[in-house]
Amino acid sequence: MIKSIRGRLQAWYALVLLTVVGTFAGVLFVQVRQARFQDIDRQLQAGVMYLDVNLRRFPVSELDPSRTDPGPPLRDKNDGPPPRDKHFDKGPKNGPPLDKRDGFDKGGPDRKRPDDKDWHPGPPPPPKGKSREQLLAELVLPKEIAAPDDDEIASADARHYFAVWRADGTLLKASHPPPEGSFSERGLAAFSDRPRLADHGDQREAVMIGPEGSRILVGRPIARELAEVNAYAWQVAGAGVIVLGIGLLGGWLISGRIVRPIAMISATASAISANNLSGRIDTENVDSELAKLAAVLNDMFERLQSEFERQARFTADASHELRTPLAVIHSHAQLALSRARTAEEYRATIENCLLASTRMVSLVDGLMTLARADADKLQLSRKPVELGQLIADNIAMLEPVAETKKVTITADLAPVTIQGDGQRLAQVITNLLTNAIRYNRTTGQVFVKLRAEDKDAVIEVSDTGCGIPDENQEQIFERFFRVDKARNRQSGGHGLGLAICKSIIAAHGGTVGFKSRWNEGTTFWVRLPCN
Repeated sequence: MIKSIRGRLQAWYALVLLTVVGTFAGVLFVQVRQARFQDIDRQLQAGVMYLDVNLRRFPVSELDPSRTDPGPPLRDKNDGPPPRDKHFDKGPKNGPPLDKRDGFDKGGPDRKRPDDKDWHPGPPPPPKGKSREQLLAELVLPKEIAAPDDDEIASADARHYFAVWRADGTLLKASHPPPEGSFSERGLAAFSDRPRLADHGDQREAVMIGPEGSRILVGRPIARELAEVNAYAWQVAGAGVIVLGIGLLGGWLISGRIVRPIAMISATASAISANNLSGRIDTENVDSELAKLAAVLNDMFERLQSEFERQARFTADASHELRTPLAVIHSHAQLALSRARTAEEYRATIENCLLASTRMVSLVDGLMTLARADADKLQLSRKPVELGQLIADNIAMLEPVAETKKVTITADLAPVTIQGDGQRLAQVITNLLTNAIRYNRTTGQVFVKLRAEDKDAVIEVSDTGCGIPDENQEQIFERFFRVDKARNRQSGGHGLGLAICKSIIAAHGGTVGFKSRWNEGTTFWVRLPCN
């Protein structure tokens, strides 16, 4: 099977064109051949019928030697006309009887044929005491088909010929000279009571059973017509091949134009790598059928670029965050070893190293939590959790921190129980409350609400702090993101809190969001399913 799209299109074009051209050429050839031989067949049939009528004037014994009765005597001038053949009309249909004005002399053999296609030549006038020799002499083809046309006089291959056999198969009369082998190869079984047409080599012949079982044959060579028809067939075939070639060439060009955008899309996609993510597919030069695919690929490239940039930023931020505590530990250790120290100095150095390592452990734990969440391997110990009590405990734990900044915490907690990991949820609430206190103004307020809404538990933590600038709101849940990096680092944050909260809430099947106005405050909300 052809796996190439262009190849399949080309094969389909070839099949359709071959079918159309072949059918058209075949029908045209058949129609031209039928039209070419139609006049010849009509002449042959007229000749057979004319000879049949002439034979009806012969005595029965002349046509069938097995008959002992002599048959009707030869008619003289006082006899009436012979009976007409049942196959012939007395004249043209729906018209007056034929007379001399039509070139028809009382049914004579030299009459001209009317235009009525259903008219056949009638019997000749009654003989006037004619002998057998005279009857045989008059047994000839009518002049209208026996003589060649003006352009055929010099060509004997267009002349008609005839032959008449008696009932016993002996030859009564034939044209002179008959074509060699024209009669001996034919069987008597081929004759019937109606004219039948057949090809005998390069000759066209009409045969019929005449009166008293006689056999009549009229033929004509058709070598020239066959040559003309064959030449025409070759011309039609040549024209068909040319049309087919032009069609296939056009199909190849069209199919190439169809698959060209696919090649362009493939080239653009191949050029995109980790070091070059800025390439995009030009959708303006792509057909409408492929524009949607190009748009989807561009969106994917955009997401990949954003993800790579985020990963690069994450790596840089993680390295920076780890470098700071490591630098503290390293510098304090070097300072303590530079000379002899007192016990108090060694203790202070160890305490500083402990604080730095604690910060580093917290950072590493956060990174591990995010890594498990990204891999859908964040383990949760699901138990019934009374959220109201859990939030109240966290508020009580952070009250001393709020008092140092003179921030008041107000809680409105409804009794709501969910299935979840209490320790992980406490981590979320602690992070939200800590941020609300840390980024609040002095003597500010924090409002905590818990309510049940549409089979969900909704937690809201609002503050009266500085808020989040509009240009930073889309990045607030990114890892290591800080609105004010210098101030947050001094206050001890590492920028992973909200990212961790989002991962924990997502693992519980919930959602988290916020709304904020600059210099007015921020409200974070968490929606968790109760079941």
